Amino acid sequence: MFNYNISGSSMIFTFQPKLDTAACNKAEDELFSIINHSELAIVFDMSGVEYISSNFLRISLQLWQKLGKDRFSVKNVSESVRKIYHMAGFDGILVLG
Repeated sequence: MFNYNISGSSMIFTFQPKLDTAACNKAEDELFSIINHSELAIVFDMSGVEYISSNFLRISLQLWQKLGKDRFSVKNVSESVRKIYHMAGFDGILVLG
């Protein structure tokens, strides 16, 4: 579901195009394990992501609650994914770029 690399003071995650419930359930524990062992800022690079499920919204919200807007951001959001974040009301709390 994801890959990541470290760039400066950030850990940047990239994702497959479709982040459905099955993909999120499969990768959630590994994702949080990596993030929980890091003091770096977390960036979700959404380039190429076409769909996110409610599970991915939940993951995003949990990270925002844990890390805050200074350490968690979502970048390169497509219009279709931006609409999903907007419908969930997350565009008012998450840093979407």
